Amino acid sequence: MAKMAKMAKKFLFVLTLIFALSFSAGAWGATVITVKTSPAALQFTKEDETNDSGDVTFTHYTLTSPYEFSSIKGALEFANNPQGYLDTNFPATDSDDHKVGTDDFSNIEIKLENDNLLGGAVTLSNYSLSSLLITGNSHKITSTGSRDITLNGSMTFEINGLTIDGNNSLGGIELGGSTGSATFTNVTFQNIKDSSVDGGAVKISGGSGITFTGCIFSGCEGNNGGAIYTSNGTITVDGCTFNTNTATVDGGAMCIAGGTLTFSNANIFTSNTAATNGGAVAVKSGSVTFPSGTEFTTNNNAANGGALYSSTAGTVTVETDVKFTNNTATNGATIYIAKGTANINSDITGVNTTTNGGAVYVYDGTVNINGSLNTNIVSGDGGAIYVAGGTANVYGSLKSNEATNGGAVYIADGTVNIYSSQDITKNKASNNGGAVCIAASDTATLNLASSSTGNFSSNSAGKDGGAIYASSGSKIIFTSETNFTSNTATRDGGAIWLGTSSQLSRMTGTVRFNSNMAGSVSNQVGNGGAICIGDSTVSTGVTLNSDHGFVFNENTAGALGGAIYTHSSDITFDGVTVDYVNTAGVGGGFAASGS
Repeated sequence: MAKMAKMAKKFLFVLTLIFALSFSAGAWGATVITVKTSPAALQFTKEDETNDSGDVTFTHYTLTSPYEFSSIKGALEFANNPQGYLDTNFPATDSDDHKVGTDDFSNIEIKLENDNLLGGAVTLSNYSLSSLLITGNSHKITSTGSRDITLNGSMTFEINGLTIDGNNSLGGIELGGSTGSATFTNVTFQNIKDSSVDGGAVKISGGSGITFTGCIFSGCEGNNGGAIYTSNGTITVDGCTFNTNTATVDGGAMCIAGGTLTFSNANIFTSNTAATNGGAVAVKSGSVTFPSGTEFTTNNNAANGGALYSSTAGTVTVETDVKFTNNTATNGATIYIAKGTANINSDITGVNTTTNGGAVYVYDGTVNINGSLNTNIVSGDGGAIYVAGGTANVYGSLKSNEATNGGAVYIADGTVNIYSSQDITKNKASNNGGAVCIAASDTATLNLASSSTGNFSSNSAGKDGGAIYASSGSKIIFTSETNFTSNTATRDGGAIWLGTSSQLSRMTGTVRFNSNMAGSVSNQVGNGGAICIGDSTVSTGVTLNSDHGFVFNENTAGALGGAIYTHSSDITFDGVTVDYVNTAGVGGGFAASGS
C-alpha cells in the first residue's frame, strides 16, 4: 500500500507540473516570469518520500509557475541561476530540499503587470540567456539614473508594449558591438536625458538585426542623437514617432554616425532640436533613404539643417511625398548637404524663416532636386536654394520664393544647373536677383540647360537683376533655348545684371528677352531693360557670345538702354539681335556711358 501511495503521489506531481508548464510557456515557447509591485510567494509542489511503513522520511519541494518578482533585474537574476537562488533563499535541511523543475530558464518572457516599477542597470551579457522577451502590457518602468538595459551578446532580445520613463535622467537602452537580434515594438521612450552621452534613449554600436516598429521617442536628450545614436549595426526604423527630442550637438532626434540604417513606412519627426547640425536627423555615414509618408514638422537647428543634415560620403534620398513643414535653421531651414550625394524628390514649400536657403543649402557634394521648391520665404539669401559649393541640379519648379538676395537661388560658389522645363516665375528679392543671385566668384556658375524651353517670367528685384544678378567674375551659360519674359528690377537690369568680367554665353538655342523692365519711365530711372552691365570699374569686360544670337524685343528702361546698357565696361557682341521696339529714355536698343 505504501508503494502504491508513493506512486500515486508521483503521478499527481507529474500532472501538476505539466499543467503548470502549459500556463508558463510564453512567446518562442519561453518560460514566463511576471514582474509586479507585490509579487506572490514562489510556488512549490510538495513530494514526500516514505518508508515501507508509510512514514515520511524526506520531502522535495519543486518550484513551479507562476514565477513573480518585483523588478526586471530580480527576475533576470533568478532566471540566470534558479537553483542557486533556491539554495540561497531556501537552503536544504536533513528532512527537505527545494529544487527547480523542468522549465527552460534560458528562454524567458518577462511580463509586467503594474506601473511604477523601477528599472535597473541590467547588463544582459551577465546572464546565460538564449532569448529574452519583455512584454510591457502597456505598463511603465522608471529609470534610476543609468541605462536600464545594456546588451552586448548574441541572444535574441525583444521588448513590446512598454514605456521606459527616464524621469529626466539617464536610462533607456544600449546595444553593443556583438549584439544579435533586438526588436522593439510599440515601445515608448520618454524623458530620458543626459547631455553627456550619445543617444539619449538608445545608443547602438553594433547588432545584426535591430528593429524599431511603432515606437515613440519623446522628450529625450543626448549629446549626439537626442533619441537614437548609431555608430554600427544593421538598423530598421519602421513607423516611429520622434517629438521634442534635443541634441546638444548633432541630430535632435537621430544621429547616424555609422551602420546601415533603413527607414520604412511613415516616420514622424516633430519639434526636435539640435544645437549644431540636423534639427531632426543628422546623417554622417552610410546611405539613407527617407520613404514616402515621412514627415518633418517644426524641427529647429541653431546652425545647419532644420530638418535634415547630411555630411556622409554616401547618398541620402528623400522620396516623393515626404512632407517638410515649418522647419528652421540659420543655414538650410529644411535640408543642409555638406558633402556626398543627395536626391530630393519631394516638394518643399511654405518655408517662412530667418535663414539662408529656405529649402536646401548645399555646402559641397552633388544635390539632385526633382521636387518643386515653391513659396519659400526667408529674410536671408536664397529663398529656395543656397549653394556655397558643389553642384545643385534643379529639375523641379521654382515659384514664388522670396529672399533678400536670390529670391529662389543664391550661388556663393559652385555650380547650379537648371534643367527644369517649368517656369521659374514670380520669385522676388528685396535686393538683387529676383530669381537667381550669383556672388562675386570666378567659380560660381549658373547653367541653364532645360530639356525643352526654359522660362524666367515675372520675377522681380528691389534693386538690380529682375531675374538674374551675376556679380563680377561669375558665369551664366545657356545650353538650351531660354526665354526671359516680364521680369522687373526697381533699378537696373530688368532681366539680368552683369558685373565686371562676368560671362553671358549661349551654346545652343535662342535666348529671348521679351517685355522686361528696368526702373520707372515716369521717374526716368533704371538702366538696361533686359541686360545691365553695371560695374564702374573695368577689368576685362563682358562678353555676349552666341553662335546664333540673343534676341531682344519690347524691353523697357526708364533711363538708359531699352535692351542693353553698359557702364564703363568693354562689351563684345557676337550674334545679337536687337529689335527696334525696345524703348528707353536714351538708347532704345543700346546705351553706354563712362569710358
